[in-house]
Amino acid sequence: VLPIREFLPSTSVLFHLGQEVPVDIGDSEGFIDNLLVTNDGYIVIVETKLYRNPEAIRQVVAQTLQYGMAMWRMPVLELETRIRRSQYPSLQRDESIRDCVSRLAITNQVLSDVLADDFEDALERHWRRGEVLLLVVSDSIRIGVDRLAHWLNEQGSSSTFKFGLVELRFYPFGDQRLVVPRAVLKTQEVSRYVVAV
Repeated sequence: VLPIREFLPSTSVLFHLGQEVPVDIGDSEGFIDNLLVTNDGYIVIVETKLYRNPEAIRQVVAQTLQYGMAMWRMPVLELETRIRRSQYPSLQRDESIRDCVSRLAITNQVLSDVLADDFEDALERHWRRGEVLLLVVSDSIRIGVDRLAHWLNEQGSSSTFKFGLVELRFYPFGDQRLVVPRAVLKTQEVSRYVVAV
């Protein structure tokens, strides 16, 4: 349902790693709503909020950035330990993220060639560089949150993380519901070069 290719065009599959993943945010411990990984080794942090709580949406933007910052500092082995401590962890005891993703691909009948050949190296490389995708997902995005996210864009940060707002609209469809995702905002990649002569 998440429009991941809007943010990471090379991605074809997402794998769930855990829910309510504990992360140290300094003075307390926070819990990432959903932690995912792409077939090409990008970690995706997803925080969700409902429209009816307008203040919470602004707070979740700050919270999501805080989670990304806290996770960027930890080694992948610590990330794997924290995933195992989460609610509904996909990683089994002593299983690496790579092993977990391979197992999930087979279980869900995803072609094994969909995984990057260098998945483990790609994961480590993206992780070290801070190349993660931070998503705030809501049933509706308020204008104040949209402005905050645009401000993040306009500052031209040289940070390598990507930030996005995703709106999921729900419509009745017989006795079921139809979900229509929309990428409301995504950060632009900014490259800065220094030329020494």
